[in-house]
Amino acid sequence: MADSFGIFTTNVALASGVATAIFGGALSYVLYKKSNKLEDDRSRLAPSVAASEASIDTSSGDDFDPLVYPGGLINIYFGSQTGTAEDFCGVLGRDAAHNGFKARIINLEDVSVDGGGNGDYPAELLQGASEERAACSIFLMATYGEGDPTDNVEDFIQVLKERSGKTEGGEVDPVYLKGLDYAVFGLGNVLYENYNAIGKLTDYALERLGANRIIDLCLGNDDDDLEGDFDTWREEKLWPAVVERYIGKNNATTQNSTKMQITTTKLPPCEYAIEFLDDLAAKVSSYSEHSMLTSSKHYFTSVDCAVTSCRELRSSKDRGSTLHIELNIAGSLTYETADNLGILPVNDISTIRRVAQRLGYDVDAIVRTGPGEAVKKKESFRHPFPTPCTVGEILGRYCDLTGPLRRSDLKILSNYTTDELDKTSLVRMSSKEGKNEFQSKVVDGMLGLVDILEKCPSIDMPLEYFLSVCPRLQPRYYTISSSSLVNPNSVHLTIAITKCRRSDGSILGGTCTSHIASRAVDPALNSLRVFLKESSFRLPKDCTKPIIMIGPGTGIAPMRALLQERSHQRLVLKKKVGKSTLYFGCKNRRIDFIYQNELDIFQKEGTLNSLHLAFSRDQKQKVYVQDLLSKNASETWNILDRLGGHVYVCGGVAMGKDVVRAFIDIVACEGQRTNDEAKTYISQMQQAGRFVQELWA
Repeated sequence: MADSFGIFTTNVALASGVATAIFGGALSYVLYKKSNKLEDDRSRLAPSVAASEASIDTSSGDDFDPLVYPGGLINIYFGSQTGTAEDFCGVLGRDAAHNGFKARIINLEDVSVDGGGNGDYPAELLQGASEERAACSIFLMATYGEGDPTDNVEDFIQVLKERSGKTEGGEVDPVYLKGLDYAVFGLGNVLYENYNAIGKLTDYALERLGANRIIDLCLGNDDDDLEGDFDTWREEKLWPAVVERYIGKNNATTQNSTKMQITTTKLPPCEYAIEFLDDLAAKVSSYSEHSMLTSSKHYFTSVDCAVTSCRELRSSKDRGSTLHIELNIAGSLTYETADNLGILPVNDISTIRRVAQRLGYDVDAIVRTGPGEAVKKKESFRHPFPTPCTVGEILGRYCDLTGPLRRSDLKILSNYTTDELDKTSLVRMSSKEGKNEFQSKVVDGMLGLVDILEKCPSIDMPLEYFLSVCPRLQPRYYTISSSSLVNPNSVHLTIAITKCRRSDGSILGGTCTSHIASRAVDPALNSLRVFLKESSFRLPKDCTKPIIMIGPGTGIAPMRALLQERSHQRLVLKKKVGKSTLYFGCKNRRIDFIYQNELDIFQKEGTLNSLHLAFSRDQKQKVYVQDLLSKNASETWNILDRLGGHVYVCGGVAMGKDVVRAFIDIVACEGQRTNDEAKTYISQMQQAGRFVQELWA
């Protein structure tokens, strides 16, 4: 069945986004429902909405009323890969207005560059400084993967390393950021070995460069309660310290009067404006790189690639599904073996219809976005996604309608309710006291925005306000499972289709994988919108070096790519190639042993020299890849130490930690080293690019 709403048939070159998380569901408690459509009652919006929309800016911040903002200017910077840190900045922006500060929210990638990637950071970070006060800057810094910076802060982190003496030959510049007060909140996951590495580095380097730490570094843990960590930090640590420092202990009345000054009885100014058009093709918009919102640039730059092949890799006896997908990238993309591919799918049609019907939007209406009343400097406006397009396309491509919500999202939505029961329920679950209720009814119930809208029928907002509060769909990254030498015009992917059973018995499919799977079902939907991201998986430059690959489940994807390339080097280029060892694991040999035939071929032709298989459910005692690795300690140590081999690990974080532990034990035992010396040995391999991991939580 063809998609409607003009999502796939528009004449405009459009991009799309995809939620990386997969949640949705229904409230397990009953909210009051009205059968008739509620009348428009926008006069009851809370003051907090007005404060938030009107006070967040990205301009210089020089033009503000000191009576309204007695604390002055506060700069809020973010390093974000999936949008969480950026969303948290929005929360701080709303907080700032309530506490008497004018907030600037800045993507560190947007800081001016004076050549060679050296941003003019002092001029930027010290905005708001004067003879009477230091500049105040807050940093929300996420760590990506195994201790890497997010894409948007790579230049900034490099400058911090160089200036703080963290790089070879770098000298400390102790006055580089003198006059700066700062605080850092790190976003990370304790499951990863280099937990919150970028937050820690930022905090360390800023102090080394002469900045003054206002409060201690706080490390948020996404494996537990990241939002709870953030809320505790901002409410109990950050704002009390900042208010006391810049306003004073006895200025509560000033802050309260500030809040009362911005109380409103109508919809507050919005950052977006919606223009309704009669014709789509006649008014195509063009965008310069400067006019795109940096965090959603992939919406503009991604390309459509045709799906040329799709086949099931698991046995028909298996309830699950893992697909092998091939895309035609000829003339569109050029990749390197085992790069990452970002995929930007679309919400399913039923979800789009549910949201549109609930909020009264015409999915076929053609609109264009632009700067709203809240944007004081129109020339500074950044477009969040390409328009003109239909409302249905906006809901389908750019709005996260089913992803997991944060407590702060419920608080914002409560401001758009016209029924006290709806408001009370949302406010209660968004509070600290309602944390357990939020967990059980929203998180455990897998409830998304579309469900909240239906369960709280008095939520009502125009489209431009919906765009300002709805999270954006984020891309999902997959490691390419093909060699660019063997398949220069085709990208291969290995994708496990995600499905979850909710408490009401319904099945919730992953936004991204459901979109991909739909391409296999309907030949009319034969393309995906994609873009490339560089991977850390690279074969040794010296192809005679041996490699050890550990990739259970879909973690085999980059290993398949490396084996394809080594086969090509041996059989086509006639090169001498080092030994290749693969550790693969799954549940059952007969059920989910994916790529079995290909691995047999690689073995027979001599490309794959050793294959170690761990089928965890084929015997009473479960066996995993790390168990087999430990049994081959002597052989492994010989490859690592005497032959200078390289190691590649891909899969879940828990598996990755166990594998690293196994390698440390092997180095300690076979190399006769202490545990600390063995850790140092593996760390040095990582720094030299000989021990590479790509893991997911």
